[in-house]
Amino acid sequence: MLKIEEKILYPKTIIKRGFPKNYSGANKKIFRNEISRQIPEISIKVIFNCFFDYDEYLFTKSKILEESYFRRDWRKKTSIFMKLIILLSPIHKKVKKVENSFFIIDLWSTGYFHWFGDVIHKYFMLKESNYKGKVLIPEKFKKINFVVESLEFFSIPHIFIKKNELAFSNKLYLLPYKLISGNYLENTTLAINKTVNFPKTTAEKIIYVSRSKAKYRKVVNELELIKVLKKHGVEIYNFDKMSLIEQITIAKKTKLFISMHGAALTNMLFMNKSQNILEIRHPNSDLQNCYFSLASALKHNYFYFLGSPINKESDPHDENLKIDVDLFENLLKSIL
Repeated sequence: MLKIEEKILYPKTIIKRGFPKNYSGANKKIFRNEISRQIPEISIKVIFNCFFDYDEYLFTKSKILEESYFRRDWRKKTSIFMKLIILLSPIHKKVKKVENSFFIIDLWSTGYFHWFGDVIHKYFMLKESNYKGKVLIPEKFKKINFVVESLEFFSIPHIFIKKNELAFSNKLYLLPYKLISGNYLENTTLAINKTVNFPKTTAEKIIYVSRSKAKYRKVVNELELIKVLKKHGVEIYNFDKMSLIEQITIAKKTKLFISMHGAALTNMLFMNKSQNILEIRHPNSDLQNCYFSLASALKHNYFYFLGSPINKESDPHDENLKIDVDLFENLLKSIL
């Protein structure tokens, strides 16, 4: 018989955010849903005697649990035969027993932003509430450097599960993810920031992190932009090949972080409190406010610059932008 307990962890609340420092009423549409955001009640669910496999299925002896389908709607069409294979897998797979475990990953967790914005955030929510357990992670995550580095950096207890293995938990804790991704509980976000216990560092750097090696969402006239940036002492970086510690070290020394909307901006999580963020973004990016809300939770000063899309009909998430460098330089001067 399936045994589940549920308990309210955080009551329903409303987050109030200040407007960006250079906010213009002409951009009201972009920020209209973010200045006041209702965060639903968040509960912790405890599932007793539960299996977890390499493919992130959660199941008991007789049932695959609904959390296995989160952000994976196609799994709902899985045949009865395939479901039986999963349910019978404890017969032939090695079972690792874990007293208490956390299930806090999903399909998007392999991305830098979602790892820190979702997974690490949920871990700290549980930690702050005095829950103890090992995070269940498929072994394929070992290939992702920032995952391995962050587990060590934050001293997160965890267990990797191989393809021929299962984890069996007496108690499995999970947070049904009711938060809209990109919205944060302020106290939890600040707790993560305080964990970065580097020696006291003066934030003096002004940096621009390029997306030149990304597949999409690039600045098409970046060389022109970089020329202007260097004129004002801005250091140019590409974080793609840097270790987590290298990125954190740079972030801790930064007073103004400039980048196109993208994962690099997640590193504002490691900056000293009340620094400055300048995000280059699409003019129709009302669904891309995760860094505005992160900056707000961290008490950073948030600025934005709207680029011109090359293809106005394309998805803002994928579109490359052209920057009016004269307008950009004027904004930069006003921040400096």
